[in-house]
Amino acid sequence: LHYILSGTVEITKKGRKIPIEGRHFIGEIGYLQQSPASATVVAKPGCTYMSWKHADLVKLTTRHDVLRQSLHNLLSADLAMKVARA
Repeated sequence: LHYILSGTVEITKKGRKIPIEGRHFIGEIGYLQQSPASATVVAKPGCTYMSWKHADLVKLTTRHDVLRQSLHNLLSADLAMKVARA
């Protein structure tokens, strides 16, 4: 799971290229569905992002129910914004 702090990433899925600018999650669908990535993402020069390993997040959120729910709420809100713009 990744979070874009600033800059741009380019998502390629089924031949379609989609630029996404900062303050969005990347890989949230794979994280939520526990599945491999469904797109290719390339960070453009100057992009700043944070990353978490799936296993580490699962371990952490399993022990902290409030954190798990909060993360799921953030991911849901992010997905809703992306769908609304599509």
